[in-house]
Amino acid sequence: MHLDPQAVIAPGVCLIANPGSRIRVAAGVCLGLGTILHADGEGIVLETGVIVGAGVLLIGTVRVGAQACIGATSTVYNATIAPGQMIAPGSLCGDMGRGPTPAPPEPESPAPAENATVQKEGTPANQTPRTVVGLQYFNQLRVTLRTGGISTNSTDHSG
Repeated sequence: MHLDPQAVIAPGVCLIANPGSRIRVAAGVCLGLGTILHADGEGIVLETGVIVGAGVLLIGTVRVGAQACIGATSTVYNATIAPGQMIAPGSLCGDMGRGPTPAPPEPESPAPAENATVQKEGTPANQTPRTVVGLQYFNQLRVTLRTGGISTNSTDHSG
């Protein structure tokens, strides 16, 4: 692991390198609050002046070119980000095909509405059922991860 003394690292940043992997952070890099770098394979390289927003997850073999910017809460998996490129906040980038073999698809069932109430079978009637907040978001994320980032939603979120 190499951290240049001129790199800025916010509180809560987590740097993990699997055996045989490395993390290299160059001068002028800024890692935002709660960022996680989990290196695997060839590791993670952040070139000069890279800005990584809060809550970003970089995982696998990742190279981010000089002066690139990765928006908050984005996930980058086994990818190369070109120098000067800007990744929008909340993006999912990378090659999803290199990960472990995916589990067989689950049978499709109608998704409950956002903030749906879930009642487990065998739960006594007098017990309060739990509420699942953000279930629609979670289901969309699951579909996005299964399809490798190809969204079937026609809405453009590029701003």
